[in-house]
Amino acid sequence: MKVTKRQIKRIIREEYNKMRREQRIVTESYFKNLLVEIEDHLLYLADMHAGSVPIEKVVRPLKRKFKHFSGMTRATVFAELMEMQPYFSVIRIDGDNIISY
Repeated sequence: MKVTKRQIKRIIREEYNKMRREQRIVTESYFKNLLVEIEDHLLYLADMHAGSVPIEKVVRPLKRKFKHFSGMTRATVFAELMEMQPYFSVIRIDGDNIISY
């Protein structure tokens, strides 16, 4: 059986797109799991401080526990947490405090 150049290109394109879809699923899954783990850790820290913890007391533990935060400055960690806030279900960032509800 002879395969034309057009068929080879189509097969390559299909396989490439399939690999991209699979990689996207892995990436989305990774970040969903990361968000859940971060929220759980923030909830744990907030509960240790009667439901509300200053952001300064959260940065160092987050940098130690999660590689995602390890090389970031305090301001960058705070900015990342602010971006993640809409995805948290039991944690709220209010000014300089993280509050569990």
